[in-house]
Amino acid sequence: MTNRKITATFSTLVNPCCPISPRASAVNNITNEMVKNAPKFDQIYQEFINFIDDGVIVGHNLSFDMSFFKEKIKKMGKPDLENSTLDTLRLARKIYPHFPSFKLTHLRRQFCIEAKDEHRALSDVIATAELLKIILEDYEKKGSKEI
Repeated sequence: MTNRKITATFSTLVNPCCPISPRASAVNNITNEMVKNAPKFDQIYQEFINFIDDGVIVGHNLSFDMSFFKEKIKKMGKPDLENSTLDTLRLARKIYPHFPSFKLTHLRRQFCIEAKDEHRALSDVIATAELLKIILEDYEKKGSKEI
C-alpha cells in the first residue's frame, strides 16, 4: 500500500464579515473576538488556491463545506473549482452500512482517531485524513479497485 500521510497543512481563521451565531460558536469554539482581526476570505483566497493546486479535495460531508466556498468564490467572480473530490461521509456509508451513525465524531470514536480540537477545521481535516486512510485500507482489503 502507498504511504499515505499529510505532508502540508493550510489553516487560518477567516473574518466572516458578519457575527458568528452563538450556536456555531458553541460548536467550534470560535468567537467574534477571535476573528475580528483575521483576514477576510478574499485576502486568503489565492494562497488557498495555490495550496490546493490540482489536488483532490477531501472532506466529510463535503457538499456542506463546498457550498459555502462556492458561494464565496462566485461572489468574488472567480471560476468554480475543477478539482476532483472525495467525500468520506459517502464512502463510509458505502463501506460500513451497518454503522449506526456517520458523523465524523462517531466515526472518529469508532476507529480511535484522536482529535485535539474537535469541530475546529484543522483538527477535523486531520481526523478526516485518518478516516480516509482507514477507508482506503478497508477497500483494498475487500479487493476493490475503485471507490
